[in-house]
Amino acid sequence: SEEDRAKNEFIAILSHELRNPLAPVLSSLELLRLNAAKMPDLKDTFDTMYEQIQRITRLLDDLLDITRISHKKFNLQMSRVSVQDIVTHSITTTEETLSKRDHTLTTKIPTEPIPLFADKLRLEQVVVNLLNNAAKYTDPGGRITLTVHRAHSGVEIRIRDNGQGIPASRLKTVFEP
Repeated sequence: SEEDRAKNEFIAILSHELRNPLAPVLSSLELLRLNAAKMPDLKDTFDTMYEQIQRITRLLDDLLDITRISHKKFNLQMSRVSVQDIVTHSITTTEETLSKRDHTLTTKIPTEPIPLFADKLRLEQVVVNLLNNAAKYTDPGGRITLTVHRAHSGVEIRIRDNGQGIPASRLKTVFEP
């Protein structure tokens, strides 16, 4: 409908416009974090601000993705990628969050390369989101396990945690908007 189209266009413009001022804020904050040694009492504050701005940026990226999907302009950038590289980068991205919550991350990743034809950025986004959710919904000091293994003609990446879990009544709708 015309109303849906207008709403989606508004969300796309708003997301893009909100993202623009975040770049210099993020850069400035990175400079402050690099100089935090001179201001040790503010290091935690800078780290928290940086983490929250990164979270806002990810949310805005998600909004842009939703708009692209609704406009059928969402394109996957498929290429030959290494599952190990994707998983390693995802772990590096979430290390700070896992560490702050005092979680133990155990990994089981094959050493032999597992090539895959996929969108590297989107696959990393999925793994990072799963790790962040595991960290967020697991009480401090929890255990999170990430395993990778070949499955049929593809690969299976499994993330488990000892968090609260999703109520059985919500399992059927967990992937709905």
